[in-house]
Amino acid sequence: MFEEMIENLKTSVRATVLETVKDIVVENFPELLSYSDLKRMLGGIDDTTFGFYESMLEPAKSKCGKGMTRKSFKWSKELVIKIINDPRNLQLQRRGK
Repeated sequence: MFEEMIENLKTSVRATVLETVKDIVVENFPELLSYSDLKRMLGGIDDTTFGFYESMLEPAKSKCGKGMTRKSFKWSKELVIKIINDPRNLQLQRRGK
């Protein structure tokens, strides 16, 4: 039952993210996204939900400041869209890996 609830949550979050990514064309996001821009682009998700996607979005991340907090990094908009839309990443997420 708990695993089913987790699976439903992941499916819901994934659907929200995909709907939001499709709407990106309407908004003018910068090519390098700050942490707050990235969260807004992914549907206004909170920090906990962002944790589901953090490792998946690692290839799009680049260091642009001092420190090691999330706010010290920027993410490539083009790579984020490519990663989120890649069916292999959605499959990995479905399996909980």
